[in-house]
Amino acid sequence: MKINFGKIALGVTFFSLVLVFQNCSNAKFTTDLDANALNGVTGDNNGGDDSTCRPTTVSSSKIVKVLFIVDTSGSNAGEGGAVATDPQKKWRSATLSNFISAYQGRGNFYFGMISFQGVSANAQIKVGNDGVFSQDMSVVNSGYNSFMNTADSGNTPYKAALNMARNIISADLTANMAQQAAYVVVVVSDGQATDYRTPDDVIPDASSIRALAPGQVSLNTVYYYSQSFVESQTKYLRNISSVGGGEFLTANSNQTLKIDDVIQVPGVSCHTL
Repeated sequence: MKINFGKIALGVTFFSLVLVFQNCSNAKFTTDLDANALNGVTGDNNGGDDSTCRPTTVSSSKIVKVLFIVDTSGSNAGEGGAVATDPQKKWRSATLSNFISAYQGRGNFYFGMISFQGVSANAQIKVGNDGVFSQDMSVVNSGYNSFMNTADSGNTPYKAALNMARNIISADLTANMAQQAAYVVVVVSDGQATDYRTPDDVIPDASSIRALAPGQVSLNTVYYYSQSFVESQTKYLRNISSVGGGEFLTANSNQTLKIDDVIQVPGVSCHTL
């Protein structure tokens, strides 16, 4: 299944795709029309870091690098006779493609993608063998199509995925330190980790990613399910978002999710821009 995001028409040309700042320190994505929006970034005054914070005082060129970490374990396809949570990747593909299609035209957005299954993680958006953040839609399309062509199977190795995320962000920081980009990590999974013993074991690895660039990295998580919500499976994801300064969301995979508004963008502040 090949998708060219450049040819997907979502009607977004009628809206200003903006980042709405919360408390002038964190932001979420939205598609609200805002006459004050500049190059995808605007702000409001909700009594955050600076009581004088206004849209005109916030930089309009903040670089945002979104790294999706997507579960491709066997539970998605109903491996072992279980009820499939997302057969044919219908929910995951819609969630990811809608987001990328909406933001691909923004000059300050870059995309990365990792999938994880079995005992390892794989960089899907990459140059050569190296996972990267890219604005080149041929690279992004190739990575997305590789993800779609990856059969769901095996276990759910969160640790392998987080380790790869740390390596990709670290390499990007080294190569592009002057950009002072905001790194938005989004972990999407239907189950609990199989390479950690307890939910608390995820904390050091999640913390180490955020520590790569304090104030520039957030970790956000989404737990999706088909028929039954399993609270115990959410604890790993909750811990990741908690120490990562991001958002945690649960989603029924039989419904459409607009992921934009659950992502926290770090480092957006009247003090720092």
